[in-house]
Amino acid sequence: MKRTIIFAAMLSLLVGCGAPQTFSVSLEKRQKQQGIDLAGKSISVVCAGETPEDMAVATSVGEGFSTALEADYFGGEKGIALFEVDSLVPTRENILSLLVETGSDVIFVFVPTVGEPSPVVSGGKSAKSVPCDLRLYAYDSLGEDSMKQFAGKTSFIDPAPGPGLSEDGLKASVEVGTAAAARFLSKWQTEQYSFYYRSTFHQAWDDATEAVLKMDWKEAVSKWMTLLDSKDALTRSALEYNIATALHLSGDNALALKWLDVSEQDASMSLQPGLRKRIEAEL
Repeated sequence: MKRTIIFAAMLSLLVGCGAPQTFSVSLEKRQKQQGIDLAGKSISVVCAGETPEDMAVATSVGEGFSTALEADYFGGEKGIALFEVDSLVPTRENILSLLVETGSDVIFVFVPTVGEPSPVVSGGKSAKSVPCDLRLYAYDSLGEDSMKQFAGKTSFIDPAPGPGLSEDGLKASVEVGTAAAARFLSKWQTEQYSFYYRSTFHQAWDDATEAVLKMDWKEAVSKWMTLLDSKDALTRSALEYNIATALHLSGDNALALKWLDVSEQDASMSLQPGLRKRIEAEL
C-alpha cells in the first residue's frame, strides 16, 4: 500500500485542555486503480498459442509481464503463477473456466499471433524484425463482472536471420510483456497521516511512535493495545483512532472502520472525520 515514509512533524505540540498531542507523517500511498485494481489480489497469467512459435512468444511475453507486476505488487518476489495452454478460444466462459482452474483472483491471458519476419540490419549485422498481433484478456473476479480485452500490433528484433525464432529473439520478446504491464502498474501519491500521542511515563507510547516511523503497523497496534485500559475517555479515543489508522494503512478497512466507530463513541476528536472519509473511500 505504501513505499516510503518521510518524517514530517514530530510531536507538534497541539495541546489544549488535556487533549493528546499529535504528530504527522508523510508517506507514498498506492492509489486505487481504475478498471483492474491488483493491490492485495492473487494473479495468474495464462499463455496460449496456436503454433509453436505463437506459444513460445506467448510464454516470453507472459514472463516479462509477470516480472513487471511482481516488482510492483510483490516486492520483486515470485508471486504470479504462469500457465500454458495449447490453444484457446477466448470467450468469456473459457476465461472464467481458466480463472477457476488457477484459483486466482485475477487472470490475464495472452494470445499472440506471430507474423512473417522481414530482414533488417541491427547493430551493423543482419537480423529480422518479427511482427506480432498481441491480444490480452483480463478478468478480475473481485471487480466488475466483465472480461476486458486489449489488442495491439508490435514487433521485436531477432538477431538471428533466417527461419524460426532464436533464443535471443525470444528474450527480446520479453520486453513486449514488460511494456504491456505498464498500464497495470501502481500510481503513487504522497499523503499525510496524523496520529495522537501522550507524553507520559508509559514506554508503549514511545514504542508505538517509533513503530509508526518504521511503518510497522502491526507493532504499533500491539503497543497501543496495551494502553487501552486507561480510564480517560480522550486517551482511549486517541488510541482507538491510532489503531484504526494503522489498520487502514495495512489495508484492513473493514476492521479500521469498527475501531473508528469505537473511538467516536468514547470521545469526539478532530482527526476522526478525515480518517472516516479515507476509509469509506476504499471500502
